[in-house]
Amino acid sequence: MSILIARRTPYSEQQPQIVDTILPTIVKNIDSLSTSTTKSVKWLVTIVTQTTFKTVAYEIFATHRNGISPIFNRGPSIGDTVLRVDDVVISGGSLILKITNNEIETFSVNVLRLAVGL
Repeated sequence: MSILIARRTPYSEQQPQIVDTILPTIVKNIDSLSTSTTKSVKWLVTIVTQTTFKTVAYEIFATHRNGISPIFNRGPSIGDTVLRVDDVVISGGSLILKITNNEIETFSVNVLRLAVGL
């Protein structure tokens, strides 16, 4: 069991959990932030498959250079192996978290966003 302690800075933006469902082989935009107001973000992601109940949790850290060239890193995963692809892109002035479901079953995604403004 681990405990996560997150301290908000005056510039941080915390959004309530994002809950979504992704069907097999589908790519979905899970979250997006304006690159004009946000410099970096940390997403805490939990995925649960709906039939076999495989569960995985991990973090994704992302930043950008002047609204172009997103840079991101996925932290270590805890839990079961869930086949997926994580990606962070910039489109239309937004930093976007995308997740692709490579499982043969639907999965649920819960995401908590911790963002730091410019």
